[in-house]
Amino acid sequence: MAGNAPAQADKPPPAADAAAKEKVAKVTVDSVTKEWTARQEKVKTAVFECKIERTWHKGSFDAEPLPYWKKDQHTPPEDLKRTGISRVVFGGQKFRFDDHIPRWDPGTVGTYDSKHVDTYDGQLAKMLSDPTNSRQKYPTGRVEKSEASFAAKFIGLEPYFLSFRGDHPQHSHRLNLYKPTGRSSVIAGRTCAELSREVPANQNQYLLYVDVDRFVVVKKVTLNKRHTEPTWQIDISYSPDAVIGWVPQTWEYRIRTGLENKVSESGRTLVTKYQINPDVPKEEFDIAFPPGTYVVDKSSDKAVEYVIRW
Repeated sequence: MAGNAPAQADKPPPAADAAAKEKVAKVTVDSVTKEWTARQEKVKTAVFECKIERTWHKGSFDAEPLPYWKKDQHTPPEDLKRTGISRVVFGGQKFRFDDHIPRWDPGTVGTYDSKHVDTYDGQLAKMLSDPTNSRQKYPTGRVEKSEASFAAKFIGLEPYFLSFRGDHPQHSHRLNLYKPTGRSSVIAGRTCAELSREVPANQNQYLLYVDVDRFVVVKKVTLNKRHTEPTWQIDISYSPDAVIGWVPQTWEYRIRTGLENKVSESGRTLVTKYQINPDVPKEEFDIAFPPGTYVVDKSSDKAVEYVIRW
């Protein structure tokens, strides 16, 4: 599954070719919605297995309390890169996300091995973290009524939603609120039309760069008027598929936070295996919490807390 390397430039060069401009003009919210809906109809179910890489950058947890003997250092003290695996499953509007990767714990100023599961069955969102952190060795779980999974807004999962679930509630971008700007860019050799959504309340602007030939998003950027660099950015490359046209193959993201808008987290995902429209058992979209799990359950009008007995 070869594909172009994700673009790195925050400000891609404009596409000036006359033929490209003509294609850009044809990229409207309606045309993109039509293409995305058609692709969504083709992908009833899907399973993706991936290698993942995450980096927590120096000082990204400085706001967290540290042990008294570590008060004078950044947390983490240097850029901290860890690798792991993830798995994503679609079934209509249902969704599952698993990952297994070491995570940073500022409380112990180190990493701990962690498994995370997130499911959505169309009504209930569930989440399991095992263990909670390096100090609390027991698993924790959450249950809530929801229109989407807890993981639906995680930037590292956006290529799945952008590619296979269009403007479904799992897809948090609300394509109908975007407008074509008329501008275009060349990203990783592909001519892309720019779509923009502005949210004055938080001074944010969201930009989607849509390939004018493939109608897939190759870059998404979140800008804030208080900063010159994007606060969020994800770059996506694709590989061809005989059934659905294009599938995301690899992507990279960067998140900037704080008053100085410094990079706090970045990550990369590489798809190693995928299946389109396999049989998926309903059990995939539920979590059987293991014994000892502390659960906060908000699936009814009254929140309850309980521990799964041994």
